Parts: sequence; structure tokens; C-alpha cells
Amino acid sequence: MNENQTNQVAPKKPLDKKILIIGAIVLVVVIALVVILLKPGTSGPGGGPGGVVNPEEQKIELTGKDLGNGKILVTANSTKTKPHRVDFTISFYDANNEFLRSFDGVFNAIPANGNAYYTVDTAGLVKGKYTFNFEVKSDKELTAEKVYSDKFKATSKQNENEIVVEFTNNAGTEVDSVGVGVLYFNGTEPVGYTSQYLSQPVGAGYTFNETVYIPTDADGNKIKFDRHQVIITAFDNE
Repeated sequence: MNENQTNQVAPKKPLDKKILIIGAIVLVVVIALVVILLKPGTSGPGGGPGGVVNPEEQKIELTGKDLGNGKILVTANSTKTKPHRVDFTISFYDANNEFLRSFDGVFNAIPANGNAYYTVDTAGLVKGKYTFNFEVKSDKELTAEKVYSDKFKATSKQNENEIVVEFTNNAGTEVDSVGVGVLYFNGTEPVGYTSQYLSQPVGAGYTFNETVYIPTDADGNKIKFDRHQVIITAFDNE
């Protein structure tokens, strides 16, 4: 090459427009897939994709309502997909946040995606002069095949002082423990709850009558309510 000859670089050939378009499409598809995979599901129960409930959305929440008759109505609301047994403690504090006392209770079989109820006595505490909170001591998942609450058919009749509940075991097997509860309402507000457990197992196909007495208020009078709901809790001991 002559020393005076200038090195020349061939001009770059512009990229083919088709290649640019294909590359852009591939990039858009990749970004869309990443967004879909990282975004929490919104289809199906509980917000999970395909009906799968996200673990962080599965919980049991305990709340309490002072009924004004010496009772706290404790409600367990579950978004878990299996029934659970929950042992809990409710602690009471005075206006200065000083500890007064505590009470331990248990929900034997909270239904999957459902509610369960419990009453705690506040006798000896001054109404309006205390607060309370809850601590879950244990939370045990139950074998769904051992909980039969939805297999019991119940009807009820309201008398002057009690609710007579008739129920039949349609589970197809003997059930170890059966509890009969009645939740009382004024409109949509719960105003009372009473429950009791049978002292014997209930055989398959058996029908029982159980009397549940209407609770009283702080003055000893029957609470006022306009409707009631029967709640059957049935399970085998594990």
C-alpha cells in the first residue's frame, strides 16, 4: 500500500427493518411474561391464580365484641382452605394499660373459609373500664375428612325461654364430638351466643333434640333479638 494512500473504511450497512421489528416484538413479549409471572394472581378464590389461595392471604383473625351483658363475643374468621383448631388467650387491661386478668379458650373446629364463635365471661370487670386483646397460642390444621359440621342437618324452634334444636347426623359415620350453638341477632348485629356439647358420640343417621337456653342481659332479663342462627360443630377427636 502506498504510504500516501488514505485507509478507507467501508460505510456500515443499515440494519434490516424486518430484523428491528422482530427484535422489538420479542422484547415486548419477554417484558409481558415477566410482568405476568411477578404479578399476584387475581383469578379464583382468595386472589390466587387458578383458585390457589396465596399463603399470605390465608389467616385466622380473632375479634371481640362486648355484648354489654357480661360477655365478650369472640369471632374467629378464617380464610384458610382447611379446618383448624385454635387455642387462644384473651387478656384484659385497665384504662392505664395495667394487666387485669386473662382467659384461655379454644375453637375446636373453625370451618375452612368460615366463622366460629365463643363467649368469654367478664364478670367482675367494670363495663367501659377495660380493653382486651388476643394471642393465638396454637393453630392446628385438622384433617378435613374428620370434620363433619356441614354433614349435619338442623332445624330449630323458638320457645319462650329456649331454642329447641333438632339435628341429624348425615355424615355416614359415628361422630365423636358434636356441639350445638345458637347465635342471636338484632338486625345484622350479633347480640348473644350460647353453645353446648353433647356428652356422647352421635351415630350415623341418628336424630337428636337439644335445648339451648336464651341468654340474659346484665339485669337478668332475656336478651332481645329478632332472629337466630343454629351452628353445628361436629368432629372426630384426633
